[in-house]
Amino acid sequence: MKLAVSVLLVAFALLLAVSDFRLAQFQRNLHYVRLPVAAEDIYCSRMLARTSYRTAIEAAARATTTADDPANAWYNLAVFTAATGDIAGTRRSLEEAARQSPNWFKPHWTLARLLRQTGDAMHAKLEADRAVLLDANHHSEVLATVAR
Repeated sequence: MKLAVSVLLVAFALLLAVSDFRLAQFQRNLHYVRLPVAAEDIYCSRMLARTSYRTAIEAAARATTTADDPANAWYNLAVFTAATGDIAGTRRSLEEAARQSPNWFKPHWTLARLLRQTGDAMHAKLEADRAVLLDANHHSEVLATVAR
């Protein structure tokens, strides 16, 4: 019986040692290694989100000058800036996407929703009307934006 308990304690100690080693490796290299404990996964997910999201935003910003489809690149940047709560950056990105592709309904529609949420009802209505015109009744949710 004592031997079985000793073996279990040694196995547990090895598991902890491996986990500590992998956590230290992750912190040094920022490479994610699947760790066996949920709390470490939470820590890793937060570290990766901070690091990866910052890198993703930088790539999205670069894409506005390098992409074959600049309007889509600006719209993509708007998605990332919105996720970080950068309202001014989101608005600028959507306006630029609409400028780059004036006949694409999506940036106008998204900008209308942003403007409505930030209290600019007059400009929201203009953008919503433009989105409806460009969408030509293909998406009911675009028409619903005007009603709101």
